[in-house]
Amino acid sequence: MKTISYYEETQALMQTFSQEDQVYFQDLWDYFNLAGFLYKEEALREQIYNLAVDFSQAGADGLTAKDYFGLDPKIMADQIIENMPRESARSILKYGAIVPGIVIFYRLLSEFASQAVLVLKPLVYLTDIILGLLAIGLLFYLLRRLIFAEEKSKKAIHVAIVLVLGFYFASEIVGVRFLPALAWLTVPNPWDTLLMTGTGGALILWQWRDEFGRAFVFPIVAFLVVGFLHRWTLAQGIQNPIMTIILPTVIIGIGLMIYYWFMIRDLKKDKEKSGE
Repeated sequence: MKTISYYEETQALMQTFSQEDQVYFQDLWDYFNLAGFLYKEEALREQIYNLAVDFSQAGADGLTAKDYFGLDPKIMADQIIENMPRESARSILKYGAIVPGIVIFYRLLSEFASQAVLVLKPLVYLTDIILGLLAIGLLFYLLRRLIFAEEKSKKAIHVAIVLVLGFYFASEIVGVRFLPALAWLTVPNPWDTLLMTGTGGALILWQWRDEFGRAFVFPIVAFLVVGFLHRWTLAQGIQNPIMTIILPTVIIGIGLMIYYWFMIRDLKKDKEKSGE
């Protein structure tokens, strides 16, 4: 059975559980999923599916999830996860680099759209990677703690999550401005246009293959178009606010609106599937 089948079969089994048991099992499932960064995804999904099958059979005999798994499922889950096959260090680094990679690309994209000359800033990108990996690691840790935490501890964990996110965004938006201009590399036109078009085009093709990922295509296209427009107006000596301010704002606004429309639509689809 493939990974996607494990997911779908587990979802189908959960629909046969009582409301209380669904909540209990969903917490257990989320706990396993948040361990998926370090362990093989297929093995974790197979294990969750097997737990759902076992409980489905026990539930037929009148047992609740609390009766079957116990009042402290975290201990049971940790014991199972410890014996799961781990992802290789290469895979962990690859998955861990996705979010920093996206941050770096969108930083380049926004600078391409707003500046006349694209400047590559290696120290800024290295900081993006370090901050991204730290933030992801801390968020995964806090979210796992949150699932089975006592009510009095949940508030502290929520505060910690907000602080981590606040520190991350403040560092990305404000902190990097104080980094020294070390090894900066100016990419003049048309090389910056070729670089961003090639990189953006490759990402668009990659994202379009995934239904959920298609939403991200439209902001990318919008920022690229604004970058092209910005360079064209500079080359033509155009200073009309309609062309330099209003039109770029409208283009980016449309791209973001389409992005949110796709995201809302996909979330509704997932909710409808879960309710079947």
